[in-house]
Amino acid sequence: MNLLDIADVKQKWCEDSTSLLLDDSNPIACLRPSSGLRNLSPDQLEKIDIVLDKLGGKGLQRLTQFQNYSIDSYEERQEAILSPCSLEGFYRFLKTMNFPKESSLFLTDAGFLELCWEDSSGQAIQVEFTSKGVESYVENTGQEDFVPYSNIEEIAKKLFPLS
Repeated sequence: MNLLDIADVKQKWCEDSTSLLLDDSNPIACLRPSSGLRNLSPDQLEKIDIVLDKLGGKGLQRLTQFQNYSIDSYEERQEAILSPCSLEGFYRFLKTMNFPKESSLFLTDAGFLELCWEDSSGQAIQVEFTSKGVESYVENTGQEDFVPYSNIEEIAKKLFPLS
């Protein structure tokens, strides 16, 4: 789905204010009319497009769920509030990297996004977007690493050495 298709789906959804079915064919269903969908900047639209391309509609739904957590809901659900630094680092990582679409997205207790997937041998790869940079863990080698956001391209070389 390209950016123009996404914009068409968003516009239709905003106009009739009805909920679309939630699946990868209708990825914008997880966004609410109250989220100001009509006022998204080109940068915000690009970020939505990147998340859809890399993680699909379910990944976008999960990310939107984390973005909608508020201070009031924290006490009820014991869910952390998403760190803006983590979110921006996550977007930068998505622009830079190619990884399996079968990835899982989590919100840590500290409010950081964590992306997990399996390598070709079924071993876990975990990437956490902290306030300072990207922490990674590769189960196959037991290697843990940290790369500041200023050097985010290095994580590609470390996680995908043959790329």
